[in-house]
Amino acid sequence: TGQEGQIPMYVMTSEHTKQPTLEFFKKHDFFGMAEDQLNIFEQRTIPAFDMQGKFIMGTKSKLARSPDGNGGLYWALKNQGVLEDLEKRDVRYLHVFCVDNVLVRVADPVFMGYCISKKAEAGNKVVEKICPNEAVGVVCR
Repeated sequence: TGQEGQIPMYVMTSEHTKQPTLEFFKKHDFFGMAEDQLNIFEQRTIPAFDMQGKFIMGTKSKLARSPDGNGGLYWALKNQGVLEDLEKRDVRYLHVFCVDNVLVRVADPVFMGYCISKKAEAGNKVVEKICPNEAVGVVCR
């Protein structure tokens, strides 16, 4: 565009990791970003279950809770003010990935450019499972 700009970064954390994540960014001077480029928001927690589907108790009178996982992103985007912030900043495209995806190319310009050129509402890069019980995600329609 010939114009300078800032790319905002949105990081979803759990209630237990939000403060340490913010401190990590501060300790490293936001990795060269302006502080207002970073938006850290929390995902919800839900009751925890064991492998038999029974509730796990945190104490005698309180259920244990766990972060609601990757699917919680959509609730958090809406309910933690992220969508409003995206609109205010006129952000038109997002690159979403999970922290445990070590192979991700953050904001992959070729993939994002391809999706934008095709006017795709969403794009997803995946690898085929080796076997049905391989512990990797599944894409569903």
